[in-house]
Amino acid sequence: MFLAAAPPASRATWLTERELNPPTLTPADTMWRAAELFGTDHELRLIAIVGEHHRPLGAIFEKDVRRLLLNPFGHALMRNPSYGAAVSRYVRQCPVAEMTDDLGRLMATYRASGGTEGMILTRNGRVQATVNNRRLVHLAAEREVAM
Repeated sequence: MFLAAAPPASRATWLTERELNPPTLTPADTMWRAAELFGTDHELRLIAIVGEHHRPLGAIFEKDVRRLLLNPFGHALMRNPSYGAAVSRYVRQCPVAEMTDDLGRLMATYRASGGTEGMILTRNGRVQATVNNRRLVHLAAEREVAM
């Protein structure tokens, strides 16, 4: 399969257009904005939270936003400036790797970090892509078959 034999210059060719254009938020963005982004893309499982120079600070996960929205008081909490206004309260650690790494190294980084929702890929330390966990599982399976 093409994943195992890909030349170094094209290692990131397996990324889809959607993965290469991920939505991002800053710590000051609102939970409402996060909910809107998750609502527009049903495959989206994480949104990278970026700081200065578009460097990853972590991620906000769809399951956390969903849990908040399904809470009977969730909408009120999200509107409360002292509780739910900014996403910074919900930022979690997320595996991060350079997108030019080979697929084996990316998978090893994901496994070693205990990643669950997906992974943030960077180029020179700046967010360039996000890949959800389901896609990572498929890529790992394809890689195994190709070996």
